Amino acid sequence: MFKNLLRKSFMFIVIMYVATSIVYSQNMESASFVTKHFVDDFGDPIDSLYLVNTFKGIFSNSATTNSLLVASIIISKDRFGIELKEYGEHTVKNNYNYVIKIKTTSGNIYSGIAKSYSDIARISMQILPKYLDFNEIFDGQSKTRFYIYEIDNPSTNYSFSCILPSLDYIKNILGDDIMWGN
Repeated sequence: MFKNLLRKSFMFIVIMYVATSIVYSQNMESASFVTKHFVDDFGDPIDSLYLVNTFKGIFSNSATTNSLLVASIIISKDRFGIELKEYGEHTVKNNYNYVIKIKTTSGNIYSGIAKSYSDIARISMQILPKYLDFNEIFDGQSKTRFYIYEIDNPSTNYSFSCILPSLDYIKNILGDDIMWGN
């Protein structure tokens, strides 16, 4: 009897471990965006909020091919930004222009031009192109793929995918007056 109980307990633990691992791996890909406060010059939080999440991808340039990329999406009221870290740790800081291509699960491809700002270490789009289907891209459920490359050097490129939060969620957290959307 004790042996039977021990066997059942062991099987229960194994099943729970596997189930937890599956749920954890699924949530890592589509994990919720975290709400944070911008800070002032002293590092103290101010009233202005933003949403952020980090994803893994790949990048290539003249020195490497398909190396580790860590990309963070930063969404605030006035900007949609992307921070890129080559090899997972070296933040891309430059003042280049980039093409950002976005591909949805339905196969629609949208593209726009964005500027990288070395002082904030991110590629920023103040206004996303009006022809974007914001409800398709920001639906909170579908995987969106990003392909980003330097305009003057297309061999330097970055690729990752993520699930962006829904527009309703963004507006609920940041307010209805987001300036980069429609």
